[in-house]
Amino acid sequence: MATICFFRFWLGFGFGGDYPLSATIMSEYANKKTRGAFIAAVFAMQGFGILGGGIFAIIISAVFQACFKAPAYQVDPLGSTIPQADYAWRIILMAGSLPALLTYYWRMKMPETARYTALVAKNVKQATADMENVMQVDIGTDQKEPAVKSGNEFVFLIDRIGRFTIQVIGFTMMTVFMFALAIPYHHWTLPGHHIGFVVLYSLTFFFANFGPNATTFVVPAEIFPARLRSTCHGISAACGKLGAMVGAFGFLYLAQPQDKSKADAGYPAGIGVRNSLIVLGVVNLLGLFFTFLVPESKGKSLEEMSRDGEDSAEDGAEVENHNRTVPV
Repeated sequence: MATICFFRFWLGFGFGGDYPLSATIMSEYANKKTRGAFIAAVFAMQGFGILGGGIFAIIISAVFQACFKAPAYQVDPLGSTIPQADYAWRIILMAGSLPALLTYYWRMKMPETARYTALVAKNVKQATADMENVMQVDIGTDQKEPAVKSGNEFVFLIDRIGRFTIQVIGFTMMTVFMFALAIPYHHWTLPGHHIGFVVLYSLTFFFANFGPNATTFVVPAEIFPARLRSTCHGISAACGKLGAMVGAFGFLYLAQPQDKSKADAGYPAGIGVRNSLIVLGVVNLLGLFFTFLVPESKGKSLEEMSRDGEDSAEDGAEVENHNRTVPV
């Protein structure tokens, strides 16, 4: 168990570093018209990975169950734990290293983004060479910003209605549904009303994903300067994970009945499920208010949002084309 915890810690350390980098790299490669959709697509791959991992685990479990017959746990608790089953979770865990190895290989082959190389490393020649390799075209050093046109006319919702609007809609609907669950909570506990509770709770999750869960991955990769973009996105992600931990574990304690004799074994008395849902609704409402402090980045370049290079324009510095640098 100690070995698993040790390596799972470093696994989280590695993925925690890759999480902000994935958003930052995509934001710096994509054009401003479809940047939001591309970053959101990176985030959407997380769902496919979770789904694929679950399906793989089901398949491995089914194979072991077919190959090594054992009685059900309810029938024979000791006989159900056959030694061969110990290999199932090991295979499932090891299989996760294969996509990680492929990702590592492609990461090593990928050049640094041109924005970072030019704005932070201050090496415009290298940035130009890297972009020539990526775009497979020659870029002259005296060219202005090239116009990149796409043959795909489909515009994703995040680039159509904007990050701000999506986040406002998400937090608003989550707040409404949380209070719709909390205020008449006794009604939802009655026989025959459970389906309504599940529907409203599912809609809450839908607007969480079509809302702050997606926009909080996209926006931090767009609004910060190049030299701080990955770091600030990492801080934003860390705050999100901290909130997830507090919500997951805190809800277990808060949702316990106010009567300690009715609480689950090992848990103190809480404030009840109804009051816990009210707390969650208030938190969503606070998220809605804080959304109005976040600038809209739809249709704007990263330089417009972060104001990279403004100091150079104000100083009026003239730099030769063959040795241009853009100060941050």
